[in-house]
Amino acid sequence: ESKTNNQIESYSDACFKSDRLLGRVKELSARSAAIHLDQPLDEGTQITIDIEDLGSFSGHVSGAPRDGVVPIIFDIDEKDEDHLIAEIMKIYNNMALDK
Repeated sequence: ESKTNNQIESYSDACFKSDRLLGRVKELSARSAAIHLDQPLDEGTQITIDIEDLGSFSGHVSGAPRDGVVPIIFDIDEKDEDHLIAEIMKIYNNMALDK
């Protein structure tokens, strides 16, 4: 199965308010993610996501969940965006070498 950098799947923990949710990253880019969570969140909900092997990212729910997948927009600056792009590319390149 071929995967691009926006289709990297990883486990994640998501925190909002004081609750902790478990989820799985379905799509990831330098500015956003689509995460399958064990509970839907309302649009605008502030959230911090801890993505396995990548780190923690703060953002907000940017739309209604679809099929259990919640869209998240990250609140990151250009430096953190560049870092995330580099990390995504490392994962993508390692997957390409494993083929």
